[in-house]
Amino acid sequence: MSVTLVFMPLGFAHHLAPATMPQGAGACGSPLLQATDWQIPGGGVEIVSNGTQQGTAFDCPDPSEEPENYVVSPLPGVGNVETGEEWQCTELVNRLYIEKGWIQGHWRGNGGDSNKSANDSMWDLAPAALFKQPNGSISYVGPGDVVSENEFDIGTGSFVPDGHVLIVNSSKVITDGPVPLVSQNAGGPGNADVAVTGELTNGTLTLPNTSTRSHQVIGVVHAPPTGPDVSWAFSPSLVSTGRAVTLKYEVAPVVIPGEKLAVQRQFGTAQAWETFATEVVTTASGTWRTPGESIGSYGYRVRLLLGEQVLDQTPVQYLKSDGPVSLKDLCSAPNASNNSMNGCPALGTASIGSISFNYASHVSNNNQSVYPAFWDLLNFPATSCSSVVLRFGMPSDGSLAFDMSYLKVVQHGAKAQTASVRYGSETTFTVALDGSPWEVENSATSQDDQIVINATASCYTADGAR
Repeated sequence: MSVTLVFMPLGFAHHLAPATMPQGAGACGSPLLQATDWQIPGGGVEIVSNGTQQGTAFDCPDPSEEPENYVVSPLPGVGNVETGEEWQCTELVNRLYIEKGWIQGHWRGNGGDSNKSANDSMWDLAPAALFKQPNGSISYVGPGDVVSENEFDIGTGSFVPDGHVLIVNSSKVITDGPVPLVSQNAGGPGNADVAVTGELTNGTLTLPNTSTRSHQVIGVVHAPPTGPDVSWAFSPSLVSTGRAVTLKYEVAPVVIPGEKLAVQRQFGTAQAWETFATEVVTTASGTWRTPGESIGSYGYRVRLLLGEQVLDQTPVQYLKSDGPVSLKDLCSAPNASNNSMNGCPALGTASIGSISFNYASHVSNNNQSVYPAFWDLLNFPATSCSSVVLRFGMPSDGSLAFDMSYLKVVQHGAKAQTASVRYGSETTFTVALDGSPWEVENSATSQDDQIVINATASCYTADGAR
């Protein structure tokens, strides 16, 4: 079993200048601060007395042994987790973080370093998932953050092994000014220093000295709920090719000096993430204008950075950029099919009155689709197209004056739409597409009537297939 506790030479004690009136340590295991009396959101955990061993490396239930405490994690499948020796300062940190579900297993480390070059404090050995900052570069502290500190004898200047660890007991994020802290096993039997107030100034957190000890903060490990969070959305998320789009973002709980937003997009066939824009965060909310994109669907995400550290990363959102897709390309999509004897695409030119009509589909007869019967002509798979403009007409060949032709667009999730045109004329009609598979059906007055068809859709894929 890994030993991760604060061991100090016999007779040495944690001495911190108290933030409240002195209180005796009381009996071993008695409460010094109730969980409901914490200032952090949702409360904390009970701070327990180390009795006659308060402030020492020995454990009051049995100073000759190392009795361990365990708590049940709220995380599914984790079960009992060791919090540490009863009742050392590191045990409190583990108990708070395990009961809050912020960590899954035991957090190793001493309160401070075991010697000047050991680097074995809880700050040094913090779980990788937790964001930490060294003293001198502390941008903020917040509810439940962990502060590791080394101690020195004021009289001799000598290093005191194993230091101490404290927890920020505030209801909000602090970027400058007084920092309320609580800890377990500080002070002595007659004066259990449960609470102390530090000061955060220009990135440096200081703790008040006592008559016998000075305190040197190693750094802060930030609790998950206090970490900055960024949210964002496109407005709108579907645009025409080349059109810029507004990216709206919000940062909470506060803007921390030095924060940057990095906008990333997926590039290439490997869909690799690349940062194409960064911006220093100066306000809690704002907007960006992203460049216009060519036809396609583009994954975007936003990272909130402090130096090279990623504070938060948003889920991926997709910007869809619509462009024109011809009927020729729609017919070439995988799973597209046609029931025209001339096929699709069937490229050609027909005369409609004085108009030269370029078509991509040609119905040369309507022998199975004399109105009101319709023929299932063209079928398309689930689509990336938001709309389609169909253009069709009746060539003079084989048709009689006053004959009419019809096109119907059928979707799985919407009402069918139908348009008609007379002999020797052409027309267009626009249909909004809902993304489901869709089809084009034809009909005409006479089986000898011909219909020529072309279309242009607005899609974010080159062939309209999704």
